Amino acid sequence: NTQAELDKAVRLRDAEDAKISPDVDQKLAEAAANLEQARAFTAQREFIAAVHAQTTARQLATDAYAAADAQVQQINQLQNELAALGPRLDTDFDTIMADAELLPPHMQTEPTAEMLHALQTNMDEARRARAGAGRLEDEALAAALTAMVTGLTAVAALTTHAKKQISDDRPSYDRLRDETLAAIRQANRAVQSAEVQCRQSDAGTAGDHALQRARTALPGEGEVTQATRTQLQALKQRAQEAQRDADEAERKAREAIRRAQHRRQAAWTTTSSSWSSGSSWSRSSQRSSSRSSHRPSSRPSSSSSSRRSSSSSSSRRSSSGGSSRRSSSMGGSRRR
Repeated sequence: NTQAELDKAVRLRDAEDAKISPDVDQKLAEAAANLEQARAFTAQREFIAAVHAQTTARQLATDAYAAADAQVQQINQLQNELAALGPRLDTDFDTIMADAELLPPHMQTEPTAEMLHALQTNMDEARRARAGAGRLEDEALAAALTAMVTGLTAVAALTTHAKKQISDDRPSYDRLRDETLAAIRQANRAVQSAEVQCRQSDAGTAGDHALQRARTALPGEGEVTQATRTQLQALKQRAQEAQRDADEAERKAREAIRRAQHRRQAAWTTTSSSWSSGSSWSRSSQRSSSRSSHRPSSRPSSSSSSRRSSSSSSSRRSSSGGSSRRSSSMGGSRRR
């Protein structure tokens, strides 16, 4: 009966008044008024009007109950979701933010920083909605609870992703930092090696400009400390540019040194050939002169002939004198 339908809707309204909107109250009031009017029409024996008023009252009571029940169910569901999400997400959120504090901003990737910001924003909104929900009723309460559930659902999704991002960010930052340090050290060795070659006198000024570019570009290892990922990428690129310039400087210096050595070698070869030719000619002349001085002459010189002729004449004279003396002596002897 109509009164029973109206009473059921009223009991629900009274029990869950904070969850039920004023629209339900309006419908209940109209239902009660139509029911009273139906009774009045019945008393006046205006049965058609009474039936119409009673039907309207029943419909309003039924609609009021349905609306009230839907609103109560919606809010109850939201509250149940909050009861399930809230405490767990509070713990997860606090854990994530503690982990984020251990990951300094310079180590965070841009997606991680954006995710943490969104996480904080959604959690703040959910907590504000939860704090103000106790003072709200019906539709405003439902809206607040909806905002809370939406915020916490977003927090739950962000928390899952943030955990992975934070766990990945530190090792990826460490890898980038190590790669940057390695590039700087390798470039520094390349610069030192290029300096050794460029200082060679044979190198001249070859490679000097490239070496100066390398020195200018080469970052120091201290610049890596507390550097952001973007800064590390820039430092790594500078180190690689410095190494390329240093390699170019060393290559140019070595080429200049080789050319200088080749020129000296060619000059030495030419000088050595000239010296060898002159020395051979001198030794040949000396040998010819020596052979001429030791070879016996086939004809004696005129002075030698004169000396030998004079000596022969003298010998002959001595022999003649001796013979004469011997003859005289012998003659004398015979005379005696």
